Amino acid sequence: AADVFKGQTRSTSIRVRYSDPENFYKPNIVCVEDSVLIEKYGYQVKEVLGFGCTSKHQARRMGLWMLKTEELDASTVTFSVGLEGALVFPGQVFAIQDELRAGIRLSGRISSSTTTTIVADQSITLPVGLPTLTCVVNDGTIESRAISSVSGSTITVSPAFSSAPLVQAIYSISTLQVNQQKFRCLSVSDNNDGTFAVVAVEF
Repeated sequence: AADVFKGQTRSTSIRVRYSDPENFYKPNIVCVEDSVLIEKYGYQVKEVLGFGCTSKHQARRMGLWMLKTEELDASTVTFSVGLEGALVFPGQVFAIQDELRAGIRLSGRISSSTTTTIVADQSITLPVGLPTLTCVVNDGTIESRAISSVSGSTITVSPAFSSAPLVQAIYSISTLQVNQQKFRCLSVSDNNDGTFAVVAVEF
């Protein structure tokens, strides 16, 4: 599920896979390391795929960027998602609703929906402060609407969504006091079990 948090990491060695034009575009590896970080955090290897990368120099720059970004940014997260992960690309900025940081679970999956209501996978207790519901609607776009009322696991919004939110898609609730955190995607890898591992840094 997209709301399963798996941990935090900080890499000290980045292995970037790219398509090598000098070897008939077969996969090749460029390894970028930081000896200072290795001494501080140990040997933490991360393997990433350079999407569309056909230059070892470009692959090295990507590895250096990821290494320095993880070193300098305040928070790095790793988590697993379902097929939603196939839509995330390195460099993309997205929001995370973290139950551990917010102190309350405000995201999950939609059990059923109309244009004005969704039935969540849990009973909802709203935090204080102008709550907003964010969902993926039928055409794949993301829309946010003000929450007008909550009864158990049923959330009513106003005005209506342009179309009914997708069943089994992710929903998220935010308020003025409890905001979603924004992260920039560093890498996405296929776990080969129907899920994708995403590594991101705080934006």
